[in-house]
Amino acid sequence: MDPSRSPSTNARPSVKRLRVLFASGITGLYTAACAAGAFGYRAILYPAPQVDHAVPPPGVKLLELRASDGVTVHALEFPNPSASRTVVYFHGNGEVIGDEIWMAQRIVAAGFSVVLVEYRGYGRSRGTTPSEDGLYADATAALDDLASRGVGADRIVLWGLSLGTGVAIEMAKRGRGAALVVVAPYTSIPDMAARMVPFLPVRLWWATGSTTSRRRRRFACRRWSFTGPTTR
Repeated sequence: MDPSRSPSTNARPSVKRLRVLFASGITGLYTAACAAGAFGYRAILYPAPQVDHAVPPPGVKLLELRASDGVTVHALEFPNPSASRTVVYFHGNGEVIGDEIWMAQRIVAAGFSVVLVEYRGYGRSRGTTPSEDGLYADATAALDDLASRGVGADRIVLWGLSLGTGVAIEMAKRGRGAALVVVAPYTSIPDMAARMVPFLPVRLWWATGSTTSRRRRRFACRRWSFTGPTTR
């Protein structure tokens, strides 16, 4: 053994190599996560539960409608014979309409009729991939059905929760409601996705996105916004 080379000197290259390998491994994992996210970002934004075991309460109607692109749209209608207005409710991204039955019952008790709209790819409407334009088409189908039965925009309250606020705001922009309620709204789809996975560059995956803060300045109707948590 060369006495001029101490054990610590021999160990240094190994430590450096370990550091390089560790950094390379971390970089590789992050790159793989980014690549997976770039191809699977819709699954991040639209978790789309496939099962809805909720049984509609007595008197509640399960509607089967058709969107403009031919996709089947489902909705639950809670009639209220004494109501003069109908709340059309758009739920959050990790829910199905069966999860919001309790909310619909509270709104009915407050004097409204209610329609819970299911998105394509979710629950009873599973089988089609969700998309921003697709959700708008689903909402339009539900509103068109109400209009065909004499429930026009002047009698509609558009209500959105989280992801559903973007849908509700877009429908208000199109003149499909007389009032708007948004609960836990977001500024844009990329911003919402960035909050869900802050360690990934999700804003790079959307060239454009649903920007609700801009949309709210483009229409005139009564509106309310709530940012706190909802409780049962």
